[in-house]
Amino acid sequence: METALEAIFLGDRAQLEALLDEDPELVRRCVDADTGPYCGYFHRATLLHHVAGNPLIRPLPANVPALAALIFGPTITKLAG
Repeated sequence: METALEAIFLGDRAQLEALLDEDPELVRRCVDADTGPYCGYFHRATLLHHVAGNPLIRPLPANVPALAALIFGPTITKLAG
């Protein structure tokens, strides 16, 4: 999860895509932390929560819509199939 989050924060689409290909269940995982930005409303945040943004963590990269599409991709494929 931490590697995927770092890819999101860096805007590294290729890395995020590789991680999701390797482990599709990553889209369902939640951050285990409950301190700092992860207490309160961001507790148990998923990758999708992170592409929506939390200014307490760090700014989002300009390509965040493309990153969100990667996260939604498997879900959209399942719904369409």
